[in-house]
Amino acid sequence: MWDKERELWDTFQDLDKNGDGRLDAVEMKAALSRSGVEITPAVVEDLVRHLAHGVWKLPKKDTLSQEDMYITFGEFRDFLIMLPRRATPLEIYKCKSPLRPGSGLADKQTIK
Repeated sequence: MWDKERELWDTFQDLDKNGDGRLDAVEMKAALSRSGVEITPAVVEDLVRHLAHGVWKLPKKDTLSQEDMYITFGEFRDFLIMLPRRATPLEIYKCKSPLRPGSGLADKQTIK
């Protein structure tokens, strides 16, 4: 776990071009562009807003100032750690196996 967090910290530091300890929409857009992902500034702002505040669109009366539009390392780390990943074939097999506990079939099997 510590190795993964260190890797994420190093990535965050690399993306934080101005060294202020937070990622803004400009830094996120540049990072995505370097990765080959081209998106509009509005979409990048929505992404930053979501990662930083947990909302995609804010009503006009509740718009955030540019000072509030940044991602901290904690928010960056938590988002990436919680990203879903693909299940391995073994995990799928275990989940779909008719002999898994609680399936009814496993309960009827006897161990000899």
